[in-house]
Amino acid sequence: MLVLMLMAIVAAPLAAQQQNKKKKQPTLAERTLKRFAKAELTEEQTAKIKELATKAAPGLAAARKKAALTAEQRTAMTAARKKATDEGLKNKALRDAVQAAGKLTDEQKAAVTEQRALTLAFNKATIGLLSEEQRTKAGVKLPGTKKKKTQNK
Repeated sequence: MLVLMLMAIVAAPLAAQQQNKKKKQPTLAERTLKRFAKAELTEEQTAKIKELATKAAPGLAAARKKAALTAEQRTAMTAARKKATDEGLKNKALRDAVQAAGKLTDEQKAAVTEQRALTLAFNKATIGLLSEEQRTKAGVKLPGTKKKKTQNK
């Protein structure tokens, strides 16, 4: 009986520790490679993406830390993004609606803008490594490329 009680005393804190551990979040490289899984990347492309992610990750982490968004702000911004997207808002109008819902300070807005610029640069660099066929397979396009409007005469 004493042995069982000792086992329970030792096992309880260990079980609690395991429950409190957060799942390890995938790295920027892992997320990017998963995003491009359908593109059938070459070993050279995979290595280049990992290299780009290694260079970009510290800057993105610093910008995210500088933004210091609270859980409430993130929740409000996520809900606002979904609502605005459903309403058909895009680009600057969408970003403005999301930032307004998050009630961001000027410093937070600047940090979010910096984070967005870094993310855009990383995406442009990684997508630029793909061939046109790979982009089609992965369902991505180069950032900053807009469709040309056809004129009806």
